[in-house]
Amino acid sequence: MRCCHAVAITVVACVVTLGWARPATSAPTGGPVGGFTHTAWTDFGDPVQPSGVYAITQDRDGYMWVGFLGGLVRFDGQQFVRWETLGRPALPQRPVTALHTGRDGSLWIGFGNLGGVSRFQNGTLQHFTVRDGLPEGAIRQFVETRHGVVWASGFGGLSRLVGGRWERVGLTHGVPEAAVDLIYEDRDGDLWVASQARIFRFSAGSDRFVPVPHASPLTPFGPAVALAIPANIMRAAFARIDPSVQPVALRSRSGQFWLSVPDGLLALRGGDGMAARAELLTQQDGLTNSRVTALFEDREGNIWIGTVDGLDALTIRRPSPIRNVLDGHDVFAVATRTDGTIWSGTSVGLHEQSPVGARWYRQADGLPAPIVTALHASGSVLWVATTKGLATLTNGRLTPVVLAGAPPLNRVVSMTTDPTGTLWLAEFGGLHRLQGGVLTDIGATGPLAGRRPSVVHTDEAGTVWIGFWGGGLAAFRNGQFELFGPADGLSAGRVTSIQEDHHHRLWVGTLNGFSRRDGARFTTLGESSGLAGLMVAALLDDGREAIWVATLAGLLRLPMAEFDRAARDGTYRPQYSLFGAAEGIRESFVVTPPIRTPDGALAFARHGGLAQVSPGSVRPRPGPPVRIEQVTINDRPMGATAPLTLPADTSRIQIDYTALTFVAPPRFQFRYMLEGFDRDWVHAGTARRAVYTNLPPRQYRFRVAASHDGSEWSESPVPLALTVEPAFYQRPWFSLALAGLTVLAVALIWRLRLRRVRHQYAMVLAERTRLGREIHDTLLQGMVGVALQLHGLSETLAPGSDTLKQKLDRAREYLEHYIRETRLSIWDLRSQSLERQDLAAALRDAGTAISAGTTVAMALTVEGVPTPCDPRVEEHLLRIGHEAMANAIRHGRASTLSVGLRYAPDSITLSVRDDGHGFDETEVAHHSGRQWGLTTMRERAQQIGATFQCASGATGTVIETSAPLPRVR
Repeated sequence: MRCCHAVAITVVACVVTLGWARPATSAPTGGPVGGFTHTAWTDFGDPVQPSGVYAITQDRDGYMWVGFLGGLVRFDGQQFVRWETLGRPALPQRPVTALHTGRDGSLWIGFGNLGGVSRFQNGTLQHFTVRDGLPEGAIRQFVETRHGVVWASGFGGLSRLVGGRWERVGLTHGVPEAAVDLIYEDRDGDLWVASQARIFRFSAGSDRFVPVPHASPLTPFGPAVALAIPANIMRAAFARIDPSVQPVALRSRSGQFWLSVPDGLLALRGGDGMAARAELLTQQDGLTNSRVTALFEDREGNIWIGTVDGLDALTIRRPSPIRNVLDGHDVFAVATRTDGTIWSGTSVGLHEQSPVGARWYRQADGLPAPIVTALHASGSVLWVATTKGLATLTNGRLTPVVLAGAPPLNRVVSMTTDPTGTLWLAEFGGLHRLQGGVLTDIGATGPLAGRRPSVVHTDEAGTVWIGFWGGGLAAFRNGQFELFGPADGLSAGRVTSIQEDHHHRLWVGTLNGFSRRDGARFTTLGESSGLAGLMVAALLDDGREAIWVATLAGLLRLPMAEFDRAARDGTYRPQYSLFGAAEGIRESFVVTPPIRTPDGALAFARHGGLAQVSPGSVRPRPGPPVRIEQVTINDRPMGATAPLTLPADTSRIQIDYTALTFVAPPRFQFRYMLEGFDRDWVHAGTARRAVYTNLPPRQYRFRVAASHDGSEWSESPVPLALTVEPAFYQRPWFSLALAGLTVLAVALIWRLRLRRVRHQYAMVLAERTRLGREIHDTLLQGMVGVALQLHGLSETLAPGSDTLKQKLDRAREYLEHYIRETRLSIWDLRSQSLERQDLAAALRDAGTAISAGTTVAMALTVEGVPTPCDPRVEEHLLRIGHEAMANAIRHGRASTLSVGLRYAPDSITLSVRDDGHGFDETEVAHHSGRQWGLTTMRERAQQIGATFQCASGATGTVIETSAPLPRVR
């Protein structure tokens, strides 16, 4: 019948290998359904428990949405976020019972109890109720046809969205207005509806539903199941179906069928003409509850299961390069031989796997004890250490090793042979050597005294290396021991593994990390590398330029080039691949040397078996899709739509991002970079948040990338553009204005300073003028009066009193000399002429005053452009000119007087020339007036840094003073 074979529900599924987890954790464990890893959640991070999960969907961005009795949550593989905390419009406070992602990206939300539908699109939420044409009661399902018509079914019947409004579909369309169990669109575009134990078909292009009779074999299963699963597949599940309970059914794109039954979830495989096979997943297998209420397949083929107690996911596992052998046996030691034989020492005996078959060696075969603690292959001999002594295996025969007079070796943890064939044994009691049947304790005395060995290894050069429980390393060569420790760069803590790579470099693993010997020192990656602090159980070179490290977190593959780069750059975080439970490693590793088989495979001992790795099958995994979720500015959430313009007061920017994939456990690595601020990628590890504070105002671009294991990175398709607005004081105009104000302030300060100086100078001049006036009006006038009286007395003396007359005339001359000196001093105090006029005018006035009452003709010439200069220079030049003109008139008996003032760009020159009778230097030396006049002029010239020249002869005298011209600023 067509409804049985041509019709199927569109859903999801996929395949790989699997492990199961108990509820509320994401750690996978073993389970019955092959091809998947099972993870369960019974806590959505909310006080309301995730009971009654009835709807699941995946939106366009890749987020999973889960509807349950408490509302709606979003899941990114790492955390659940309630709708109410996303900053979106509020939803009705009702259970969410139906979800659908439309082709236009809208999210359709159906509610229980009173029913109703909400549509969220582009940040807008639109509500619909019964008044808008919806059926009454809870909404069960949404279906969107290829023609873009959205249908909603529920307890009250069926409706469709036409022209933005819901339309009830009932008897007028050929279908009863009753509860609808299932809607389905087949590959031909026909719509199938299961209602009241009947099936109706709505053909494309028609406007009525047509009832479809169904075959009797399907009747017990119900019409909804008949639509979902073909009859031959259903027969395999017949015994588990309860017709009174409405099941949830799903057909994945891979052709696998999923059906809820009262005691769990059935995974059904098979097809037409094939015998169907059913696998049951129950609460005892890790399902949150055996009562399944929702099924959904995401874009990656993962199966999502809703139950009355939580959410489960069956996620596809990628092909793993790791194969587990000897499952169920604790492996304590492993060894190999060039013919491909692998020996495994276990808790129940010695296991041999050779190209021709497998074999166990027990105590009946000569094994001293069932528990094997260490193995070592040397040539054709296999040394076997047990809890009750040693044995050798040669040509398939075990032979106990008898050590006469020696204590029993029942705690050997590691063995090696040196180039002489001597066997070295690391035992809890100390370090021993076995040669020629004689056992020697070499650790009791000497440099190894008090140290317990944990591992021994012989390198290619024949050096025997010994690691210790308390940390540190010893090398034995040329009969001497050399010790190494953290001071030599070695990682601290118990030494667990010593191996040599194909470049003959020594690698040492400890409980705090691992190191490589480079030259005379060891290189250990620090805390910033992200590898420090690893508890290393074993390590091994794969011969493909990578080192494999067994840790508590899993099996780590580190390219040697990454180790080299991290060793050179202490801030670099090396990229590595990590294989764990998702790749089949389900138990912890044992501290024992691993092996590399002749075919290149690596074997690591673990509790519960032996993990064999094929390095050649390791392929880089594309990074998961990355999305920027939210930007928080100063604790205020914002959308992550680019571009964002941030205000000037932005002090803290928080950017949240995630990776949207569910195929592997959520252990992705992230890195991000803010272009315009960060110089390189910032490696964030598993953190999903970036925080920046006090960013300078400019444009930025935030980029984020994710990787499964650090080998391949995927970046967000659209970087987030950010612009931080400058504050008013950070804008260019403010800087220009500030510079202008600074210039104006400096100019104003300079003008105020200049005004103050001028005011002070004016006050000094005024005071000097007052003093000069006081001296002139008092002292000078008194001295003139005295001189006149002396002259009068001299004239009144009787003839014959020549001696007295001479004395009076000499006193009068002295007094007149002092009067002249006083006048000069008053002249120095009073230079008010320069306050009113320039230097040339002041010289002209001085010459006119000096020559007044005489027949001397005076002329003044000015050459060049008069330039204002320092007032002090002008004053001294005026005083020199005044003195020179006075000397020419009083002493030179000149008839003409020529004064010249010459301005040059960098100097000013004053010359005074007369046609007097000149003077002689010898005569000047004995003439006090002329002598002091010349000395004063020279001193004034020196004070202003001027050159002074005086030339005198019978034709007259020339005095020239040239001063540098400092400009007035």
